[in-house]
Amino acid sequence: MVRASDLPYADFFRHDLRANRPVVIDNAVTAWPALQKWTPHYFKQHFGQHQVQVSYTKRMVFADFADAVPASSEQRPGPCL
Repeated sequence: MVRASDLPYADFFRHDLRANRPVVIDNAVTAWPALQKWTPHYFKQHFGQHQVQVSYTKRMVFADFADAVPASSEQRPGPCL
């Protein structure tokens, strides 16, 4: 992992992108508005009534999914999309 501020674009292009080598870039989108806007509450408010597939056989409304994920534990895993 490399911090975005420590990775000049020319180096990224030459060593990673051009070489088709994966790299994890940390702190690359600190000013992205979604980081503040996209909260569990936001998604429940805007998409809570929509059905989502959480397994091959199970669907649930997104509001229930948004509540179940943070309530999950190792003993009682929550659903996954």
